Amino acid sequence: MANHKQDQTAEGGATAIQAGGDIHYHTGLSISDVREICTLYLRDNFPRLQESARQIAEENVWQFGEGLEKRLSEKISTILLEKLAEPDVQASINDAVIIAARKGQAANTDILVELIIDRIKSDSSPFYDIVISEAISVAGKLTKEQISFLTAIFCARDLSLTASAIELEELFSYIGPLVEDGLTISMPKKLHTNYLGLTVFSQTFSIDIYHQLATGNYRHLGYGGAFKEGIQANIPSFFKFIDQFSTNFLTNWALTGVGQAIVSANFSRLGDKLDIADWFR
Repeated sequence: MANHKQDQTAEGGATAIQAGGDIHYHTGLSISDVREICTLYLRDNFPRLQESARQIAEENVWQFGEGLEKRLSEKISTILLEKLAEPDVQASINDAVIIAARKGQAANTDILVELIIDRIKSDSSPFYDIVISEAISVAGKLTKEQISFLTAIFCARDLSLTASAIELEELFSYIGPLVEDGLTISMPKKLHTNYLGLTVFSQTFSIDIYHQLATGNYRHLGYGGAFKEGIQANIPSFFKFIDQFSTNFLTNWALTGVGQAIVSANFSRLGDKLDIADWFR
């Protein structure tokens, strides 16, 4: 990252500035303010905690703020810090702080951080902002298994890559362990994601997944009617994933936009290697 400042014009007369250190805007906010702001939100929301609980909550929030501060610095070229002053953004951060204070790392704080980064992107739209705000409000209500479940649905139904068999094998060798726990979760846990507005369940969604992939997202592989046999022979990690997805009757499930946003944040926290923001249809 360059050490000199670079001005970038954004919509609505705002200014996006790229730099290697702290940046102060006319709003008075800076990256270095983030942890203190999170602590203030904590004190506003939990004024009467007992001492032991207060210490735990403050430590949880401090760690969350530290993670957010770090990601703001890393993503400075793609975000508008000025958006931190918007009431809706501050409400979303406040929601995240409350969740982090109550549950610590169990609140999926890494994903909450990524969602806040998405919320202040310089190229976001009003509808995208609404979706991200909704995702922030529910992300802390999910278990790791449920996030894996959402990720598995995305990888089977929504992911579209023009990639060779070799590239797909490498990708799904990496993805496989991330979604493994989500392929076998109980029905109550799956239905809970439906209740939260992250998934849609319907018997009409039950499809021949191999036919759909062969004629849709992966027709470029050229396996045609022998798609199942083709990926089994040439892309074993992909076949293992799709076979488990189908065997466990997950073809009845689809993601909402809010569910997709959580999956995107889940991938983003793992590094730029799996940045799927441009893969949504």
